[in-house]
Amino acid sequence: SFRFVPYPGSAPAQEAAVTGEVQVIATSLAEQQALIQGGQIRPLAMLVPEEAETGEMLSAIREAGGKLLDQVEIFDVYRGKHIEPGRKSVAFAIHYRDPGQTLNDKKVGAVHGKIIKLLEQRFHGQLRDN
Repeated sequence: SFRFVPYPGSAPAQEAAVTGEVQVIATSLAEQQALIQGGQIRPLAMLVPEEAETGEMLSAIREAGGKLLDQVEIFDVYRGKHIEPGRKSVAFAIHYRDPGQTLNDKKVGAVHGKIIKLLEQRFHGQLRDN
């Protein structure tokens, strides 16, 4: 399942939920931030062409994440100020977990980097700085 964190600028992600592209379980931004700070979730925002399908992007992330990927959620799709025409920003919260051992930054970083490279290559994505 996917969780969606509602905040300003998230109407496209809500639309994706209504059309069934993602399932929605509302949660607070504070809860999401606590998980990020705890190292259990890493955010990832990619600039991609407008026609890039978020469902296909989710599948690609699952493919690249392998056994360490617990779940992935879209928490924002943004078009507008600071995004060039014909592109959109898609932000994900990627949950990593290994029930057999404690995860370290090196192991998670390697998988996270693999996900970024796949999105760059398959979807002509660009890592979003802000």
